[in-house]
Amino acid sequence: MASPLPEPMMIFLSARSPTWTLNTSDATITVINNNSDDNKQNIFKDRLYPYTFEVNTAVPELCATTISIGGMNLECYHVATNELTMGQIETDGYLLKLAR
Repeated sequence: MASPLPEPMMIFLSARSPTWTLNTSDATITVINNNSDDNKQNIFKDRLYPYTFEVNTAVPELCATTISIGGMNLECYHVATNELTMGQIETDGYLLKLAR
């Protein structure tokens, strides 16, 4: 029997999460980091990042496709109207959240 996956650890990048704009025509995402809390982690700086979608090769596979932003594979993702959630749950248990 496989070991259960750890519970995801939420990383809210700031009280006001970084804003983001996904541009599908040139495969870029613009991040504006609103973090003013030194106790919060800063994963993304203010800038334009390239993104790609890749086939998930992790085992166990929690999603079929992963997202890489700026060359960093952030594993599974979910895009909603006002937020982008990315999780490295399979590898380290982290869940990153960007809000609009």
